[in-house]
Amino acid sequence: MPVRGTGGISRANLNSVVHLQRNNGTLNVALNANRKLPAAKITILNGATALLEEKADLAPERVWKKEIPVPNSAKDLTFELKSSDGAVLLKQIEGQYDWLPESQIKLGPQVSYKVPKENQRTADDWLQLGKDQELNGNLLEAVQTYQKALQRFPTSFELLKAAGRLDASLNRFEEALPRLVEAHARNTSDTEISYYLGITNEGLEREEDAADAFRNAMRLPNYRAAAAMHLAEVEARAGKLEQARVFLAGSFESAPEDLRAVEELTAILNALGKTQQAEVLGKQRLARFPVSNFLREELGSPDLAHLAGDPYRVLNIAYEYARLGLYRQAVRVLSRDYPPVRDDQTEPGSVLPQSHPLVVYFRGYCRQKLGESPEKDYAQASRLPTLYIFPNTIEDQQALRAALRRNEKDATAHYLLGT
Repeated sequence: MPVRGTGGISRANLNSVVHLQRNNGTLNVALNANRKLPAAKITILNGATALLEEKADLAPERVWKKEIPVPNSAKDLTFELKSSDGAVLLKQIEGQYDWLPESQIKLGPQVSYKVPKENQRTADDWLQLGKDQELNGNLLEAVQTYQKALQRFPTSFELLKAAGRLDASLNRFEEALPRLVEAHARNTSDTEISYYLGITNEGLEREEDAADAFRNAMRLPNYRAAAAMHLAEVEARAGKLEQARVFLAGSFESAPEDLRAVEELTAILNALGKTQQAEVLGKQRLARFPVSNFLREELGSPDLAHLAGDPYRVLNIAYEYARLGLYRQAVRVLSRDYPPVRDDQTEPGSVLPQSHPLVVYFRGYCRQKLGESPEKDYAQASRLPTLYIFPNTIEDQQALRAALRRNEKDATAHYLLGT
């Protein structure tokens, strides 16, 4: 939760942050909203007397500030922020803070729970250890922890769910599938399991099963926006562009600040021939997200010099097109000759996109999806150097496996798939 230009914090919550400070008969107020609050009402009260009543359109990128003369007799002033419909969003009385009572404050070393040795752990102990390792970024240790835990407690619902979720997050789809299927059979209403089961089936190219799982995940708000976007991608790959448009519009409505949803909606509108609608939406959101390479591509104004500085910028655009089944657009992006880049505008050892093996492998994969021959691309990619090449996405896996199905002796594809 960023706080900009308030000079301090008197009270904060998920709606906003306010700082109140008196200085020589003046109350300085600085307010930074954590979300857009149109026509919000701001009131400063001295007892029952209003020193300020004002309406303002608040947004995270702007700080609202006021200097208010304060009567000498004024004691503790009250700041109040209300929404346009009158709901109280934040209230602060000068000098009043939510301190913990002294009786509840314990000085010195704090008591914390220590996970017992392996042979003494309960299923909950294993689960807590795994989650702690995940939160600290030790993901591979957490994988091993869940594996050991399931050997001891193979029927634990929470362990099956945690292990399957983490496996899916790490693209370990073969390992994730049986765990998530078993957990889902135990609780079909758990939308988190449904969402990661959709991710897993999608990674294994089981499109119908993925669509069913994402539909289940959409039932509750927590995963509705993300599941709707993934479901739109599955429908688009099946050629059902109008259904994809409907799901993407729903995803955008549920999460209007989600850039990927609006990027994909713009692409689908263009693919449906609704170019004017796509242009209006694309320009509007590009003003909000000026660094979106995908929107620039859709609006016909890609920054080729910028894209040339990092092949993964090119790949990310192509991946997004491929997720929508728009393989022709992906091939267009992957087939350009990008201009040379100055040394200080790219990573040391990086190559131009047209000389990057993952770019060329993925171009072949997209041609194959279009029913065209990928052999020339796969052969070219296999001859390119692999220094500083880091495959890590579902799309990388799919392209490299497709290349190996065409030529199982492709050592470069084997190596990159291994990494």
